[in-house]
Amino acid sequence: MTIAVSSLHFSYGSAEILKGLDAEFLPGINGILGPNGAGKSTFAKCMAGVLRPASGNIQFECEGDVPSVSYLSQDPVQIRNLSVLEYVLLGRADELGLRVTGEDIDSAYRPLEKLGIADLAGKDIWGLSGGQRQMAAIAQCLVSEPEFVILDEPTNNLDLRRELDIFQIMRAECDSRGITCVMILHDLNFASRFSDRITVLHQGEVYSSGTPAETVTEDMLRTVYGVESEVTINSKGIPNVEPIRSVSPFSNNIG
Repeated sequence: MTIAVSSLHFSYGSAEILKGLDAEFLPGINGILGPNGAGKSTFAKCMAGVLRPASGNIQFECEGDVPSVSYLSQDPVQIRNLSVLEYVLLGRADELGLRVTGEDIDSAYRPLEKLGIADLAGKDIWGLSGGQRQMAAIAQCLVSEPEFVILDEPTNNLDLRRELDIFQIMRAECDSRGITCVMILHDLNFASRFSDRITVLHQGEVYSSGTPAETVTEDMLRTVYGVESEVTINSKGIPNVEPIRSVSPFSNNIG
């Protein structure tokens, strides 16, 4: 199950955001990195079908005729007056009948249990903390057991333990079901540790793609992020980034 993207263009009015992207995402965890404004969220929305690109092609290759795709936006949950269980069930709305069955309820509890938040099932979604709502949104993405999962900054509002939970759960889902997971991430070290492959975006184009060791480099961090860093590779081939100083043009104007 792969996603093949070719010559993808997207603009908001006269502002060109995506400038002919070519990328491939394979089964496993695919991290997308890049600074603010690089086009990451727009790219995710195009892949998820939320936005229609001006030109280019996005091909989902899977066993069936219609790919099963779940998408998590970086925007917070806005729905009110639903329990967490009801909210999660919306993730399999296409499969629900006129009445919610016991099987439907069981299917909604499974991702809640995996994420360790089954105790929240009866609570109002809007009454939860930002981190709890984020976990519920991820459960909604997983409830239909999709072939493709696109997560835009899934660790927003989460503490360290919950961040690790998300990566470990997505690793288990990828390994057990062979799904293709695309994650937009900001934490370079988390991305390096948990991603099988990384695609780096810069000014609406793909700057580099490959393994974490191939993509998370000192040259990339200087060019793409405007940061001078020290990058070391551990015995498992995983990069670790230690930022040193900004090398952006603005840094010379600071006191």
